[in-house]
Amino acid sequence: VDGQAWTTAVWKAQYEGVQIQFNSVVYGNGRFLAAGGNPGGRGAFMTSTDGLVWSDPQPLPEPLNLDVNLAFLNGHFVAYRGNAIHLSSDNGATWNPVVLMSGGQALDVSYEGGPFQAVGWPGLRLRKPPATWLNRTA
Repeated sequence: VDGQAWTTAVWKAQYEGVQIQFNSVVYGNGRFLAAGGNPGGRGAFMTSTDGLVWSDPQPLPEPLNLDVNLAFLNGHFVAYRGNAIHLSSDNGATWNPVVLMSGGQALDVSYEGGPFQAVGWPGLRLRKPPATWLNRTA
């Protein structure tokens, strides 16, 4: 796979009877994970090992819904939106909340061999295992 030739796969996934609008996809642990939701509805995700054949939609934990973002960091799938961040180390079978930041918004997450990092408003949060978050403001 060289990124030059693309294969089109057309499918429409529904969860709870409503079409899902997928807005994030990530690759890790030998699989793709795509997530999204529907306006006013609950978030869902699907997995694929080849990017063409996908699993049935599965629910994301509340409050992750339409505007969910995904990352793959240090062997974990990470789903985040607003003030909620959840980790899954088993390819999405279970999701564990790692922080519910009060009064803030997670815009991006990162891991570079040290603590997990979440950046957003009103500043930067650094997570050191097991669940301690340090607030840093600019």
